[in-house]
Amino acid sequence: MRTVSARFTRALRIALLLAVWLVVPSIPGAAKAAGSPDPVPVAAEGSLQRVTFSDGRTLDVLGVAIRDGRATLRTQGGHVIAFASGRILKVESVPAPPAAPVPPEAETPQAAVAAPPAAEATVEAAIDPAVTAGDDSLEAIIREAAARYDLEVDLLAAVIAVESGYRSDAISPKGAQGLMQLMPATAKDLAVVNPFNPRENVFAGARYLRELLDKNGDQYWRALAAYNAGPGRVARYDGLPPYKETIAYIRKVIDLYKSPRPIPAASAGSR
Repeated sequence: MRTVSARFTRALRIALLLAVWLVVPSIPGAAKAAGSPDPVPVAAEGSLQRVTFSDGRTLDVLGVAIRDGRATLRTQGGHVIAFASGRILKVESVPAPPAAPVPPEAETPQAAVAAPPAAEATVEAAIDPAVTAGDDSLEAIIREAAARYDLEVDLLAAVIAVESGYRSDAISPKGAQGLMQLMPATAKDLAVVNPFNPRENVFAGARYLRELLDKNGDQYWRALAAYNAGPGRVARYDGLPPYKETIAYIRKVIDLYKSPRPIPAASAGSR
């Protein structure tokens, strides 16, 4: 049962969404992000921070912050990973390798945000074994992923419902795969081995959604617009892109978020 505080927070979010929704379609630049999370201190130019974990693994990152028993790492891919600081054995500065030129690529809706290479994803999986093991019922997966990435269960469930209709084998005409319809390039960048495995797909999609929320001041409509149309297009229009598909997508997700429906109870096995 939800507490009074949780109900009030949810009601306030919905009220804000409705208020923003009345002006956003006609004013694409309205409601700019009010702020972003405090940045993780970045290593001096020409160096990286090498984190050695208690299991012997190492990861070179841009910055490390440790506070109140929590460690926050900013990876070279631009991601932020948070976990219990007790898993870190030591942190030391190391020289950064020379940067390799990156060829320009056309933006795709989900590949536009840099995702961690496989090495980073492997470390994150070791930090949080829930990514690869746990209850395989779809509701349990959604709740675990929501808790892991600090998302509302109803929001994550609404995105899944609109993206794939809760079908783990869904494939869109553009090639998006699985429950949260990850594009193949995005799934690869997020180190998803089997995009039709519900647990892998939902955890990767939830992590991507959390990144978009962080980049957009935790504003749901902006993050949803970025998930559908691409973060570059949200930045380009300084708000909501003027695409009918994106506007309809946001409305569907918000409607389901406001009026949650039961998550299918059937097992969500992989294929």
